Amino acid sequence: MSDRLLAFLVPLVHPDAARSWPEVCARLTETVNCLLADHPTESVHVFVGVNRGSPLPPMPSGVSVLELDLPLPSTSIYKSRGQHESDRLRATREDRGKKRLAGLQAARGRGFEYVMNVDADDLVSRKLLHWVRAGRGEPGWYITEGWLYRMGSRLIHKQSNFHKLCGSSHILRTELLHCLCSPEDADNLENIPLLLGEHTKTADLMASYGYQITPLPYRAACYRVGHANNASLRKRHVELWMLRKKPSLLVRSATKTRFLTRKLRREFLVGQ
Repeated sequence: MSDRLLAFLVPLVHPDAARSWPEVCARLTETVNCLLADHPTESVHVFVGVNRGSPLPPMPSGVSVLELDLPLPSTSIYKSRGQHESDRLRATREDRGKKRLAGLQAARGRGFEYVMNVDADDLVSRKLLHWVRAGRGEPGWYITEGWLYRMGSRLIHKQSNFHKLCGSSHILRTELLHCLCSPEDADNLENIPLLLGEHTKTADLMASYGYQITPLPYRAACYRVGHANNASLRKRHVELWMLRKKPSLLVRSATKTRFLTRKLRREFLVGQ
């Protein structure tokens, strides 16, 4: 059996759509270093989907950059007032979906058994490869419990319903995802943005096709917020507003917050 086990599919925003391209590149570098940390080079690989001509920092071995001729999204990728949220989501899902589709096809061509959608600013547990290897043959997994980290903080927050909040939350068998997303089949065209461009309904959609993916039994990913290019930055503003309006939530939130320990720093390369 091949040891090409897990490929990470990372879409990168169009340079002209980013609030700060240098920061996009800085977060990408951190994410890539985390995904590859301590893993055998033959077992994992990172496929980064980018717009052709995007200026990137040097990437380590274990990363393939896939340049695509895609247009600038028709609307801002950042949530804002006065903008139709449905238009933003559609444009974002289509862009991410096409970039991850290129990664999926490349991963399949190189024989990787599983793929994981990862956003270009998130972090993944260094223990993940162990769980995937132990569960070989399963259709996939999703992350219901994860971490939420505000850049620069000494604290980290336990995040429930992680797969509803963060796009870096599903690992799926490559062949299954290819069968459901291959553009050669017209019936699959709607699945590309749903399975590769977003994440909130992935488990339900897989179940509708007869594939039950199961929750991972530990906090396997970290969603980073509080930087200029986080498209969901306002979610944290809403949370802070709710804490002011409903102080009882403060106690509940405090019980889920802990100091960023050395163990967590090592596991996720977070707060480096």
